[in-house]
Amino acid sequence: MKTSNKKQTNRPANQANPPNTTNSSSPYQLQAFSGPIPAPGILAEYERILPGAAERILKMAETQSSHRQHQEEKSLQAQVEHLVRRDKEARYGQWFAFIIAIFAIVMGTLVALVSSGLGGGIITFAGLATIVSAFIYGRHSEKSAEKDKSQHSSKA
Repeated sequence: MKTSNKKQTNRPANQANPPNTTNSSSPYQLQAFSGPIPAPGILAEYERILPGAAERILKMAETQSSHRQHQEEKSLQAQVEHLVRRDKEARYGQWFAFIIAIFAIVMGTLVALVSSGLGGGIITFAGLATIVSAFIYGRHSEKSAEKDKSQHSSKA
């Protein structure tokens, strides 16, 4: 049996040997912070380089925070106004539907009493069917809107 002094590797034969690598440290340091205000050490360094810079950075962060809060408040207020308006429109729609339904029943009854029962029944049925179909369609579109909204919010 022949023995070899060569070290066996799992590399293919045509692959070159990797360059010699050594662990070394670099003189660079990475610092990061999140948010509008830098870390105290960095803020002090800004102040050392440019007197008053720390105060300006803090003022900028306060202004930005105030602006963001104002925008969020305006957005929330607009959403509330939209919901109030939508509920008011729905209430008007319900009242108008009720008036139309009563009108259809009264007119259908009058036609049935004055001329023919069949004509009165058709008028009453047509009026009520219109209201019922609008109600069903409204419920269906509400469910579709809620489904779309939940799918949209789950993607975000």
